Amino acid sequence: MIYTLDRQSLFPIVADYVKHLGNETDEDGYDLGTNSIPAAIVVGVHHANRGEETEPNFEGIGYLPGPQKLYDFLTRELIPYVDSTYSTSGYDVIIGHSNTAQFVTNSLLMEKVVFDGVIALSLVEGSDGFNERLENRLKVMGERSYFLGYGFKDNEFNDLAKELSGKLDNEGVLISGYNANHGDLPVVSLLDGLKFTFRDYRNFECLISASKFVDFSVAQYVDDYGQRMKSHYGILTDINEDDYGYLIVESVNNRNVNLFNELIKYDEQKNDFEYQEIILFHYRKELGDLDGAKSLAYRMLSSDEKMMGRFLLGQLDAFVDFFAKDLAVPLEAIEFLEKIARKYPDSRLTTSYFIANTSRAYNVELEKGKMSLKYCVEHYEGNRFFDEKDLGELE
Repeated sequence: MIYTLDRQSLFPIVADYVKHLGNETDEDGYDLGTNSIPAAIVVGVHHANRGEETEPNFEGIGYLPGPQKLYDFLTRELIPYVDSTYSTSGYDVIIGHSNTAQFVTNSLLMEKVVFDGVIALSLVEGSDGFNERLENRLKVMGERSYFLGYGFKDNEFNDLAKELSGKLDNEGVLISGYNANHGDLPVVSLLDGLKFTFRDYRNFECLISASKFVDFSVAQYVDDYGQRMKSHYGILTDINEDDYGYLIVESVNNRNVNLFNELIKYDEQKNDFEYQEIILFHYRKELGDLDGAKSLAYRMLSSDEKMMGRFLLGQLDAFVDFFAKDLAVPLEAIEFLEKIARKYPDSRLTTSYFIANTSRAYNVELEKGKMSLKYCVEHYEGNRFFDEKDLGELE
């Protein structure tokens, strides 16, 4: 649940951001969602008398009578009503700007802290006691989060934020400045505030380090992730297909073969599909698993599926580079090309070119290279791999 004070000015902005950030829409096979934060309900709170209800306490700590009434209404009436009427997770966020930024920040100093996330924009300085107590509170946020946005042009409403930003080193607190004045700040900063508040959602930064433990398993990691989301945000969620793709690329970038193997196996079983050999070939190559990549190359060559033929013929240059450069066996590259030419006679022009090019580049099978080049010159047609200028350079 996201509660935003100043309904008239903040609610439209927050509601739009939440709609787009939490969108999981899929239309006609196109993923139109972002799913960057969990889907959330936004409640806008209207103020009958904003000045009285949100008046900051510049002389001490705690709420003045008007703000105390508003706080009691939120915690004793509104939140219980919403929780009993709608399907809520128990994770509550509150947002305020200017006077209401002071109000929502003060909620962190109460004996019982109700809100799990607080987003405060244009926070004015309070009393010395308030400023000191807030600084101390922000050093021990625990699982809660506090986002403080301020504008560089928001005079008198940015001093406290600037002062605090140099004193705090807490992952639950983010203080961000923007090229904005008092009125601009909400629309400029709220996106960051919402993303920070839900920063652990679909966050897998710990995967690589966790995978280095001997007893690591992807199944356990996925289960632990679900438990974390349940504990933190009160929601039941799983790692989605897009995230598996990201995690697989991360395992490749880190050359973590064991993690890659586990992710592929788990993803295929979980989502009931198989990765195409051409994708696995490139992954294996980038991983440095050259034996695995070579096995996949020959598996594609032996396959009778039309799609496999398209992959081979469409990426001849990649396969030549793999054998000649990565494996350092240019002779096998030529042999592989010859096998492709026999299986797919229509590919003779392009396979002949790569045979000629490999022969010259590595000074092997020179006679075979000359014959292949001759064939290319005599039977040249426009194609995506080479032109007549390339042939001239080979001659």
